[in-house]
Amino acid sequence: MEKVDLPVHNHPLLPLTRFSHGRCKGCWSHGYIYGGYRCNELGCDTLFYKECAESLPDINHSSHPDHPLKLVRKFQSSICSLCQVWFDTGYFCSICDFKLDLGCAWRPSPPLTLENTDTHEHQLVLSNGVGSELSQSTRNCKVCSSEVLEFKQYYECHQCELFFHVKCTKISLEEYHTSHPEHPLKFLTGDEAPGYADKKCLLCGMEFNQELHHCDVCNQHLQRLCGKLITT
Repeated sequence: MEKVDLPVHNHPLLPLTRFSHGRCKGCWSHGYIYGGYRCNELGCDTLFYKECAESLPDINHSSHPDHPLKLVRKFQSSICSLCQVWFDTGYFCSICDFKLDLGCAWRPSPPLTLENTDTHEHQLVLSNGVGSELSQSTRNCKVCSSEVLEFKQYYECHQCELFFHVKCTKISLEEYHTSHPEHPLKFLTGDEAPGYADKKCLLCGMEFNQELHHCDVCNQHLQRLCGKLITT
């Protein structure tokens, strides 16, 4: 298989012809990757989803329609303006300081409003924080309790004056997962997890102390990244 040069990585990448398990260097999602790319350089062994590896040098994105976005590799670690996750390779608007990680660049943009979600009983409205009249003292996400950053996209409930990270509106508060089908897993923050809970993820084995999906019956749980692919 012939290696290819792609702008997201500084070494030639080898297309994957079978499943590989690991963390994508582009969007940092952890799990099984098929049809992606691997770096076989000594000491590197980096994995990419196909969509992340084949990111274009310049794009127009619906989340930031006023200006084109330019792909930047290995600039100083920054926070994605949509999902608030740290990344080091992604898209950047030099005019507005708008930043987009590779995962958010190829996934569909968040809708302007959300209705009847598991996250909240009222309509949620997408906002970038500009001109918000909500109290500065309440700028914590209702789901994960961490800070909602100003001038980043998030959802607001104007009726309750509550904030929600875009990523947190997609979290299932109680669902079944294919890796643990016997019992439902409840979404908890690190502070809500019981003291006896093991801090190692059922799937990847990594230790964590933030958001998790927890089974009270078996005392097993998944970190948020591994629990994203939840099925009923």
